[in-house]
Amino acid sequence: MKTTNNHSLCKQAELYYYDFLSEERNGLVPKNIIEHINQCPFCRENIDQLDTGLSSHSSIKSRTGLDTAAITDLLTLHLAYIGNKVNCQAVKPFLPVLLYQDFRIKIPTPITVHLDHCHQCAQDLETIANLNLSRTQSCRLSQLLADKKAKNSVRCSQIQAAIPAAAALNFQQMNVRVLKHICSCNNCREALYEHRQKTLKEHSHDKGRQECAVCKQLSTSDIFDYVVPYGLDPAQKQNSASTETAGTHLANCPTALAKIQKLHRLIYKIAERDDSETITIYKINEFAETKQFGETEDLYSGHPIKVEVEQANDKQKAAAISYSAALKRKISALHVSPAIKIGFVAVAVFLIGVTLFFRPTAAGALTIRQIYTAIDQVRNVYISTFAGQPTPIQEQWISRSFDVSILKTTEDWHLINFTTKQRKTKTAGPGSIEVTQLSDEIIADFQYQNRGSLGLMPYDQISGIPSDAKWNHLNDNEPATSVENMEIYELTWLADNYGGLPVFNKWLFTIDSQTKLPHKIECYRKLDADDQYAPTSIIVIEYPDDEAMQAVIDSF
Repeated sequence: MKTTNNHSLCKQAELYYYDFLSEERNGLVPKNIIEHINQCPFCRENIDQLDTGLSSHSSIKSRTGLDTAAITDLLTLHLAYIGNKVNCQAVKPFLPVLLYQDFRIKIPTPITVHLDHCHQCAQDLETIANLNLSRTQSCRLSQLLADKKAKNSVRCSQIQAAIPAAAALNFQQMNVRVLKHICSCNNCREALYEHRQKTLKEHSHDKGRQECAVCKQLSTSDIFDYVVPYGLDPAQKQNSASTETAGTHLANCPTALAKIQKLHRLIYKIAERDDSETITIYKINEFAETKQFGETEDLYSGHPIKVEVEQANDKQKAAAISYSAALKRKISALHVSPAIKIGFVAVAVFLIGVTLFFRPTAAGALTIRQIYTAIDQVRNVYISTFAGQPTPIQEQWISRSFDVSILKTTEDWHLINFTTKQRKTKTAGPGSIEVTQLSDEIIADFQYQNRGSLGLMPYDQISGIPSDAKWNHLNDNEPATSVENMEIYELTWLADNYGGLPVFNKWLFTIDSQTKLPHKIECYRKLDADDQYAPTSIIVIEYPDDEAMQAVIDSF
């Protein structure tokens, strides 16, 4: 990563990178900052990197329907702890949403590094994972774990009369504040548990009662709302006779009640657990040496961070909890304070997330961004693909100069002219040429590749590369190539095949270090992490000039 420019305007502009890229927030950027960014190569490069990082998060929305803002806000909350002591109380609210696939964070954050070092928090995470909660339930549990104490707007003395109704799962006559207090207050939770336990004990004397077959099949998700009514508004729930009957049955069924009590113990044990002795501190170190994966046993190799682990005493615990409370007040202002949000988002995607792809793995090594940038300047390319035989199974010419694409297989030739929107097809032997007029949609699909990586990278745009992919310079570990200036790089990533099954992919690139363009690509894949990679194809690339490209077109 480039070192930060010390120019005062560059430092000021960093705070506005996020707003500069956002159509909705672009008006917040001062005029002098806009003028500086437009003229400063350093700031433009940094903004391009931030834009790529944000684009990779935007792809989540297309796959899952989840608003990217939710991912950004969660990441902002994680990164707000940079440089501060992180204890279990700070981490607990994040545990439920960490498990949900849409909210999965794949870079180390102050929260995830605490989990790496704290055995008790890791156990809590495993316990919550086994509950198999829905996303809505996970979010509500996060809110509960963040609410350490019941608010004084409702007193325990006012709640006592509601305990029997809550134990009977009759929430219809309660309001949001009462339910929130019961869930948040240790004393009222204990009173509720004891009341249910008394009912369960009374039922245990009924020797002839059979186990309820229906309630035996109840999942944790089915009974979660009865155990954690935190955040529910009874007035908005369907108040039907069937709903009331279901609640009455569960509250008086020993099979269901035993499950409810067990879930009560699991969840509120996590909420009430004291901090462990482990306190972690996560710091950004932009100038840290980034080593290749596998060179070191450091858990955070390849990331510009430093993690410190302390064993807490009582005084340290109190300080960490105090900071956690202050942070909540700070975070509540995120939506009206652009500088705070910009700072944390920039750290997330600019200093950490993009590091794996845009920062060299060794001195003088190329970044994957440089490869994409070089490909973007290519005018013509010839690609021949081999699959276990001496002759290519496919040849392709793509020309940005002439706005055409030619594909040759063992059976026929196809020439697509993007200007005339025509496809010419001829067989390998003598014969007439068939001309087809193509729709705008089909032309747009073909042109997408031409504007992207020309088929020389597994993804047309760099933003499509999975965030957990790895880009390594292998020349120190692989035999040197026989061609001057050629170096070997490896890209590995995990993706789903058309059937939805995970596939491990590896591409070995032979790249000209001067032009930064690939000249050979060896493709491998495997279906299991423990298997050996199997070769699938070899791609050989040439870059003809316009004269040579014109000759190919004329030969058609």
